[in-house]
Amino acid sequence: MAYDPVSSTLVSGSTYLHGPNGEVIGQADYDASGQRLVTRYRIWLDSMPLDQVELNYTQGVPSGAQLVFLHSDHLNAPRLASTHQGISAGFQQELIGSGTVSSMQWYRPSK
Repeated sequence: MAYDPVSSTLVSGSTYLHGPNGEVIGQADYDASGQRLVTRYRIWLDSMPLDQVELNYTQGVPSGAQLVFLHSDHLNAPRLASTHQGISAGFQQELIGSGTVSSMQWYRPSK
């Protein structure tokens, strides 16, 4: 959660859980009132992300879950995400250092 000193209010935010090698293994998103919106847990094989379990919340109470399969390239960077309904997000690489993202909620690099 983040605090805005100008307006003296809480703003929405995220908390992260990192593994021993710096990989993001958990992420929780909150709204401005502190209610949890979604939690994501990532499953890793060495340095390659395999899956992500998304838990959705309604008024702070779990309301559903979804398994997302992550498809990585030869550098172990996730390029596609799919569910039982098909591809849900992707990253199209154009040139080194540039590219376009579509609905990439499942991959947020840590700072």
